[in-house]
Amino acid sequence: QQRAPIVISLVVAALALSGVVKARWDASLMDAGVSIYGPMMVKNVQENKVLKDGSRLLYLHEGINATTTVRKNENVVFLKTNGKTDASTGGDMATQTFSGYLPMMLHPGPRNALIIGLGSGVTAGTVAQFNEIESVDIVEIEPSMAEAAAFFKEVNHDVMGNPKVRMIFNDGRNHLLETQEKYDIIISEPSHPWISGVGCLFSTEFFTIAHDKLQPGGIFCQWMHFYNMSSDNFKMVVKTLAHIFEDVQLWYCAYGDILLIGSDKGIHPDRARIERVMNFSPESKD
Repeated sequence: QQRAPIVISLVVAALALSGVVKARWDASLMDAGVSIYGPMMVKNVQENKVLKDGSRLLYLHEGINATTTVRKNENVVFLKTNGKTDASTGGDMATQTFSGYLPMMLHPGPRNALIIGLGSGVTAGTVAQFNEIESVDIVEIEPSMAEAAAFFKEVNHDVMGNPKVRMIFNDGRNHLLETQEKYDIIISEPSHPWISGVGCLFSTEFFTIAHDKLQPGGIFCQWMHFYNMSSDNFKMVVKTLAHIFEDVQLWYCAYGDILLIGSDKGIHPDRARIERVMNFSPESKD
């Protein structure tokens, strides 16, 4: 008789545990990015409507470094990292594409390139499509990004299937410290500098390492932004880059996105080169 309460307690605990185990996370809520987009959400009393935006979940992976999701809303595909949208086939396309085109325009004859941060793969795919480019190294700290990039195949020129591309799963800074390779172009496209673990990719140390891994006349391209940060912090990043490179330029993309260009040989845009890059077709011999 004394054992009865114990048995009942064990049964209740087992049933409760069973319910917990069978319950699944609501992906619509888990990748809503409340910590980032919360201020916009509180304006709507119907919180559940705000968080569930009607988009369709295409991919979800909880990795060591980040939770990666891919969603589709009508005709736009979004890549989200820990709830924050980092790439899309919508308004982000201008920046993603131009990040690849601009260094190609400013360098007279690049042969290899390094892309730090895979994202949707659009920037890397843009660079890799040029015939003069012989190799492209992509460094990405989160392996699931490679799977997520497959959902952007139609706009990233199937970058993961390009034989010129080498995928390296590592931290961008660590790769530059370890590699003996030197590059004609280095494009750094991490997330925002205020994201945990990303700030080091906007530091004096990182810019110095990147500078030392460029070939003579090489071009360094750093994605940056005006929004979600103070003007003082923005100026600090620009001044840091200018302290390392002799010549620095700021190019405006769209929606507050900026590309910072650094070089030691002077940056002199050539009209003929720009036209050739802009008019390039993968089928052409040039």
